[in-house]
Amino acid sequence: AQHDEAVAPWLRVDMALDRRSVGFARALGETGALDDVERMAIINSVEQNEPFLADVEAALEASGVEVVVNATVSPAGGEAEARTLLERAASGGATAVYFSGLNPGLYPAMADQDFRYFFEDATTTEPSLRDFFRGGGELDVVSNGTYPYPYLDDPAMTDCIEIVEERTDIEVADPNTLPDDEPNWWEAVSRACQHLRLFELVATAAGPELDNQTFLTAAEGLGSIELPGVAQGALGPDKHDVNDQSTLVEWDPALFEGEGGWAPVGEPYAVE
Repeated sequence: AQHDEAVAPWLRVDMALDRRSVGFARALGETGALDDVERMAIINSVEQNEPFLADVEAALEASGVEVVVNATVSPAGGEAEARTLLERAASGGATAVYFSGLNPGLYPAMADQDFRYFFEDATTTEPSLRDFFRGGGELDVVSNGTYPYPYLDDPAMTDCIEIVEERTDIEVADPNTLPDDEPNWWEAVSRACQHLRLFELVATAAGPELDNQTFLTAAEGLGSIELPGVAQGALGPDKHDVNDQSTLVEWDPALFEGEGGWAPVGEPYAVE
């Protein structure tokens, strides 16, 4: 039993990072976001992302873009190394940069360069990143809108949140308009709603004899499913992350009474 627990795959609601990153790169080309870009750079700040950066580069180049730099900033390099890479990109004729990973130490280097930035996952609630964008003036940033746009108007999500609010003393407010001094319950509660529904679906399919193997077998046999905040998703034998849909978003400093926020660009896109 302990061995089974150690080697069992994790089920996750959100899209696995490799699928999300490569899907984002493909969507940039398919939606026309790269139409004015001839050369660009890929700069990564997280070592574990390196195995799929070649696939990201291939997806970008399939859109007709030449990647002039594809490099990872070392943990010791920080802002200085990022500046060097951005200078290399500029000297190579790049007008855009695809950023993989989140590293607050690199943001000052970005602000000093006139690039269009594509962040694979900048719509996180990470305070340092949102504060950076809010103070970034005219930064031109496009990201992968996995948070929070699919959640806000989903009846299944709002119903679940109402149940939580009725049974607790917390208020789950819109994170886009929440004052900085107010507690943000949105991410914790919305994710709990998703995971509880996922467990309900899998455990029901597994039946009364519930153990690691029956649970995994049931999950891999579910196929297409819907969860709160996930309009398009599935599980299968080789697929243990549910979400199959995302949206391109761009940073708009005028949103939410000048606090800034993410505005969807076009319709949601499917990710293989």
